[in-house]
Amino acid sequence: MFLENTVNRGNCTIKIMSQPDFGFLYDYISTLDLDGNNVIVENIISLSTSSLYNISILEKIFPIFFNSKNFKPFYVQDNNSSIITETRFMPHKLIFPGVSIQISADHSKALVTRDQEFVSLLEDYYEHIKKSA
Repeated sequence: MFLENTVNRGNCTIKIMSQPDFGFLYDYISTLDLDGNNVIVENIISLSTSSLYNISILEKIFPIFFNSKNFKPFYVQDNNSSIITETRFMPHKLIFPGVSIQISADHSKALVTRDQEFVSLLEDYYEHIKKSA
């Protein structure tokens, strides 16, 4: 998988805009050697005013916390239409050095691009959202 190859190359930052509801991704990240390969994984997570929902989100990312000090979650509180929701087109966004991957809400489709203008645009959007986290 591309994610594993990137981690094995090491010395980079991977940026994620996705809710931990995308279980496969978070389960997979928790098995990778982020610390040994000097890879930082940043993740913007949207939390709500519902305590039960927020607790369920935190439970899903605990395995990554236990396996890596290089997992850096950021959260935004969102009570209305989230920046990361199931209703948006391609809500799961992963940004690697020089590559972006966007995955559909039902996980059936993905868009992978190495177009540097698009990757830069997505990185700028990510950094903009991160500032409010």
